Amino acid sequence: MTKRKMQIRLGLTGTALAVLVGAVAAAPVAEAAEKTIRVSYETPDAHIKSRTIVAFKEEIEKISDGYFEVELYPAAQLLGPSEEVAATARGQIEMSAPYFSYIAPVEPLMNIYQAPLVFDSYDQLIKFLETDEAKALAEKLEARNLESTGYWFENPTRLWGKEPLRTIDDLKGKKIRTVPSEILQGAVAAMGAQPTAIPGTELYLALQQGVADGAFTAPNYGLTMKYYEVTDAVTKLDLFYGGYLVLFNKRWYDALPEERQAQLVEAVAAARAFNEENVKADLEKVDEDLRAVGQEVIELSPEALADFRAALAPYYETLDPEIQEMIKQVQGL
Repeated sequence: MTKRKMQIRLGLTGTALAVLVGAVAAAPVAEAAEKTIRVSYETPDAHIKSRTIVAFKEEIEKISDGYFEVELYPAAQLLGPSEEVAATARGQIEMSAPYFSYIAPVEPLMNIYQAPLVFDSYDQLIKFLETDEAKALAEKLEARNLESTGYWFENPTRLWGKEPLRTIDDLKGKKIRTVPSEILQGAVAAMGAQPTAIPGTELYLALQQGVADGAFTAPNYGLTMKYYEVTDAVTKLDLFYGGYLVLFNKRWYDALPEERQAQLVEAVAAARAFNEENVKADLEKVDEDLRAVGQEVIELSPEALADFRAALAPYYETLDPEIQEMIKQVQGL
């Protein structure tokens, strides 16, 4: 472990994420850090998140004429995914793009983006992101010293199995992995399975050793991580349309001249355009890519999908009332 990585990890151990983020010290940001953007992320270079961050780096360094220099730390070489939000808030890194499950401990209403079988398409998700409610939700993070500047997409989360999983009855008693997320674990339990929270970086071994019988994860992420070596089938049950909220340390961001802030927002938006185009292109060919490595791709029948929705309906009623209202709003888009 490098000295820098050890220093950052030591600063994060022993305290819950929400406490860490809520207790950000008021120390000023060093002037030298205004031109350097350190960004840590868990995905390998071939993954869409990594490619999007590279697109951001290229764009911001170009339009700022070198004012900003972006240092990339892929594949969790600096921080694990559960540490990125707190590290961004504390100023140990300037930027992160965490999956929503890692923001929910800081702002539980972010669980709307993981509400199972609520969003039916990218277009519906994009419409919701443009609502006043979604914008106000992102602004809540400012109190945690986090500046939200945009949203990058991921493939929808689908069901991988060590054996084919065609109906809700096939899940009963199975150990099914989700990302660390209370709302997703509750959804898996409502389906009759045994939920187990496992970070993506640890999932291959968990499937190989039988700690998990299946997993909800994005198909392109699974291809990148070679989960097809330890599973047999992918069921096209799009539990939710995943993505990443692009965050900066707010104190660092606020210290920048306004024109530099505008350049960051512009570069995030340019990277989103790249991201959206490539996510949709990846999704169009992902079934073919899965079959090419020996995976069975299972299309859900309308009746099977209806059974999953019926199992989740009572679960929605246990969620935060504000999330229930947002679910109704999404369903009306």
